[in-house]
Amino acid sequence: MHALLADGLRFKGAVESAFDQAPHVHLVFHAAPPPEPVPDDAEPLVEYDVGIALSHDGACYYLARGTAVGVVDPEAQRVEVWLGEDYADLEDRETRALIFYFMAIALVISLAYQGHYALHAAVLDRGGRGLLISAPSGSGKTTATLNLLRAGWSYVSDDTVLLRRRNGGVEAVSYRRDFSLTPDTAAVFPELAARSFGPPPGLREKWRVDMDDFFPGRFVAVTRPRLLLFPQRTPDAPSRLEPLRLRDVFILLLSQSAIFITRAPGVREAYLAMLRDLANQGQALRLHAGPDLLDDPNRLDALLRPYLD
Repeated sequence: MHALLADGLRFKGAVESAFDQAPHVHLVFHAAPPPEPVPDDAEPLVEYDVGIALSHDGACYYLARGTAVGVVDPEAQRVEVWLGEDYADLEDRETRALIFYFMAIALVISLAYQGHYALHAAVLDRGGRGLLISAPSGSGKTTATLNLLRAGWSYVSDDTVLLRRRNGGVEAVSYRRDFSLTPDTAAVFPELAARSFGPPPGLREKWRVDMDDFFPGRFVAVTRPRLLLFPQRTPDAPSRLEPLRLRDVFILLLSQSAIFITRAPGVREAYLAMLRDLANQGQALRLHAGPDLLDDPNRLDALLRPYLD
């Protein structure tokens, strides 16, 4: 099962590296049916767009999709998953995708109990100055990220980061270095449109793309966000930036966090404090993203330069 897990992670863009510390979380996967179903009294929390249901019974969190069941015990720092008969074919791409998503969700929960808090955001870096772009899916976050890459920026992630405290501030750590791209997004960027990716694999209609193939040497594992950007599409007007009030920034960050699936009061309070400190750490701007961002890949970089120089 270790080999399958490693292959599944590589399939989704992860790389193996040496590390000399004890693990923060132990993950165990079984190619067998679960010994018990999800408890009847477990409180439903959310169903993800990949069809995975998450619930909580007061002590553990439960993931379920088809015959697969995962149990997350954050206090014991342990995740255990049983695949069941629906995912008996260990070479099947859907099985590998399921393993990846179970693991990704379980780690978001587990790491929050250890001071690393997930945020749905793209993060980039230019000369040691971090830019965090956060918005709901479909708001232009990935498009903005790709434009900045074309303008010479480095990237931490296009979709999810972990927030942590270091050196008196909040840092954003890469949680996933590969990009999640729809066919429509890829089609508008010449570098990507020229590549044939085939049908999107796994449980979502998106490709997982290693940006090192297109922008080699640009990956940065961690940065400190100095500028917070919240895009929204404005299809009939040129792009512009608008300063945001601190209260609005906190609400926007909260809406893109995973705090609502965290049931331990102490963890929630620490999560909220991290989001407040991030909101206070740098200037926050609303990006009204017009069609000129697609016409001119340097447009967003030019808009942001006065705030970072």
